[in-house]
Amino acid sequence: MDKKSLEIARQLKKDIEKDLNIIDMRIFGSRARDDFDEYSDLDIYLELEKNNYEIEDEIFNIVWKIGLENNLVITTIIFTIDELENGPMKYSPIYRNIMREGVLV
Repeated sequence: MDKKSLEIARQLKKDIEKDLNIIDMRIFGSRARDDFDEYSDLDIYLELEKNNYEIEDEIFNIVWKIGLENNLVITTIIFTIDELENGPMKYSPIYRNIMREGVLV
């Protein structure tokens, strides 16, 4: 995990937590595996208590701003506690992969 990606993710977490409670946040994908190149995006997993259009829009705006400031595409995937506890999402390959390789922020 490169230091710059972790710093960007920490700033992202700090900005999101001004208005929302993050239960879990991880970097996953090529930057977590440390096999990224200069064009790789920063993949971020967020687990929240709740999610809706307004929350996603707020997160998108924060992500866009930080990505623009750092000349980096940031991609987020958001799960809620309910989706993980009461639905099939915790068995999805992407979720299992994030839990296996993701770097905690």
